[in-house]
Amino acid sequence: MLCFTTSLVVAMSTADRVSVEIMAESYCPCAGAWEAGWQNDMLPKIGEIATLSRFFDAKKNGTQACCNPSAGADASCMHTKSECVADTLQRCVQAYYPKVWLEFTNCISGPCGGSRPDVLGCKYQFDIGQPKNLAREQICAQNLTVNWTTITTCWRGAEGVQLMQGDADKSDSVEPRYGLAGLPVVWINGQLFSHFFDCRFAGRERYQHALLEAICAASGAAVLPEACKSKSAVLFQ
Repeated sequence: MLCFTTSLVVAMSTADRVSVEIMAESYCPCAGAWEAGWQNDMLPKIGEIATLSRFFDAKKNGTQACCNPSAGADASCMHTKSECVADTLQRCVQAYYPKVWLEFTNCISGPCGGSRPDVLGCKYQFDIGQPKNLAREQICAQNLTVNWTTITTCWRGAEGVQLMQGDADKSDSVEPRYGLAGLPVVWINGQLFSHFFDCRFAGRERYQHALLEAICAASGAAVLPEACKSKSAVLFQ
């Protein structure tokens, strides 16, 4: 396995950081694996040169159209409406706690990676927003100083609907292609980087190297992390 030296934390303003944006689905196994990989594998390498943001897929003509609040009753939903609940919960955490939403997502999803194949997603990923995962979600919130009452009010009320409509409108406005093992779709500084992360195959390391290389190339930081100086990254095909 290729290794990179852990990066020095580079103090940068948010405006100067590379923007990495993803379109995800709570119950897409590959999306859970990608998010865990970003926190566990990418962040230690890139430090503060990039900022991650997320919106949820709720395209009217997509696989989770029922998550679009303005969609009709006949809207299709591959992952069932339970995913819409999971999306809304996490969307409220993003709105109120933008600095810890990724940690919260990975906490409530449960362990990912390691000996667990990415294609299976995270252990509790498909329980998010359901009563059987409530205790886990509350503990994760407490550990991250997230006010659960605030999140619940948002998640189960009109504000959550409004936030999800914003994501739905945004996902309707883009036309990236993706497949069964496709999400998240990833943009770097507004430019499409990848339209699928195929976690069914042993390509994770290759993908992450390409992602790292693209972020380093897009960065205007005066001092780049050591990982950016490596010439061993393999280009994603």
